[in-house]
Amino acid sequence: LKKLNSNNERVEMINTAFVLDLTWEDKLNEIKELAKITKADIVKFANSFYKDNYVVVYKKQAEDKLLREKVSKPSITPLDVPKDNKSAFFKAFNSSNNPELISPLFVDYNTEISKSKLESGIDFFYHKNETNELFTLILNVPIGSYHNALLPLAAKQFKLLGTSRYEARELAQEMYKIGMDYSISVGQKDSYISITGLTSEIGKSMVLFQDILKNLQPNQKVADLLINKTLQHRDNILKNPEQLLWNGLQQYAVFGEVSPLRNELSNESLKKITSKKLLDVLKQLFSYKKDILYYGSLPKQKIITELDNIFNEKSIELPKFKSYNRLSMTEDKVYVLDYDLKQAEILMLNKGTTFNKKEIAAIKVFNEYYGGGMSSIIYQEIREKKALAYSSFAAYTSAIDTIKPQYTFGYLGTQSDKSIEAIESMLELLKDMPVDTLKFEQAKSSIKQRLASNRTTRSDKLYSFMADKKLGYTYSKEKDIYDMLDSLGINDMLTFYKEKIANNKYTIIILGNVKDLDMKSLSKFGKVKVLQVADLFPY
Repeated sequence: LKKLNSNNERVEMINTAFVLDLTWEDKLNEIKELAKITKADIVKFANSFYKDNYVVVYKKQAEDKLLREKVSKPSITPLDVPKDNKSAFFKAFNSSNNPELISPLFVDYNTEISKSKLESGIDFFYHKNETNELFTLILNVPIGSYHNALLPLAAKQFKLLGTSRYEARELAQEMYKIGMDYSISVGQKDSYISITGLTSEIGKSMVLFQDILKNLQPNQKVADLLINKTLQHRDNILKNPEQLLWNGLQQYAVFGEVSPLRNELSNESLKKITSKKLLDVLKQLFSYKKDILYYGSLPKQKIITELDNIFNEKSIELPKFKSYNRLSMTEDKVYVLDYDLKQAEILMLNKGTTFNKKEIAAIKVFNEYYGGGMSSIIYQEIREKKALAYSSFAAYTSAIDTIKPQYTFGYLGTQSDKSIEAIESMLELLKDMPVDTLKFEQAKSSIKQRLASNRTTRSDKLYSFMADKKLGYTYSKEKDIYDMLDSLGINDMLTFYKEKIANNKYTIIILGNVKDLDMKSLSKFGKVKVLQVADLFPY
């Protein structure tokens, strides 16, 4: 049923039926045919085929080191790519390819999602499933890791525990029998508990979930294994260049020495945590004020009755979350993490303003035009014309709420000996944006086509509703973007660029080997500070 909700999966099913020479009716009846198979059939099949007819392949890691000869860097002449350069194929394709425009279809939250209140005062949002018997129940709790650093670990433990009635393995089997599952996702300021299953089994699903909430039992062995796995994961993070750049270095650039990352528990503190403590933290999560959202085929009042039986206690008040001071970024700085890496990973950051509805379309077009795909200004100027980077892009981040500031950032993945030239080229583009009317119109057209062809369906409407609500929308924000595009001219984008980007100061963070970087030349981009991994992580 879940596969049939996906266009990709439906096409894959049609393809499979064709390849196996099955009729579509046979493919649709596959579940009914599977239901006829017995355990004895499975055992007979396994015993018939799984014998001594197998091959084992071993991979051995050689100790010998390869002898490498240093290749000198060749000089590269920048390409001259005319802005109005169009191939004959492009012209012919453009003149003969005039498909009928797709009309957009935006979600109307007011008509498609209805709001009620449970007896306990919880806000309840309902969207009916008219297609099949799948249901999704979402608990949105405005509590996250900023409120309690233990929450992410507590959420991981929750699904590994058993109840007073079932061991963890048996509990998983009970959910499997009725097609039920649940997941817990912990963010910085929000947590989401999602329960999925079949409407025909929703009664059993709710009873089982209620049993989980009330009777889950702590298990120190499980907690210790989880802690050991977390310690191993942390060790892997410290060896992962992507994590070091996008997590460690970026948080240091944004927050300084007091960051959410630095506030995580130390390894020694982690080892002292008890299973009961983690369980108590997670159970309390369900007691806080929350929103509940439902997508399914049950009538609205019937699901409300089910939920009133479970969430019948008054919610407790939310605690204050720990706020972190974001650095102003009003002067140029360079942070280098000395790390044994053959290439340099570079990120440039500047703190911008908070969300403004009037800028939403300009941001979308700027990102598409400037730093998006292979046709963007950044990609063509830095990678294609000058061959200064393996990968490069830039963007002005889109807000997810009305509180956090948005950021300008540019990324470069390049050879260490090309770092200075690459940074200079990126800064030049950030401070003096090339104007290309054709690319601007292409960017607008591309976004408009995507918005027109995009369809938000099924339970995704609830997630879209929650995301737009955080930005102060009572309707789909995509409608605003689409409506603004026609009147958005290149001068509007230039105004946005001049106000938000052209005069920025940048904090440049670099992951690379200090021995291979030109540290003296780096100082012209700002005061240079060399960091160690221990400066970024609390473990």
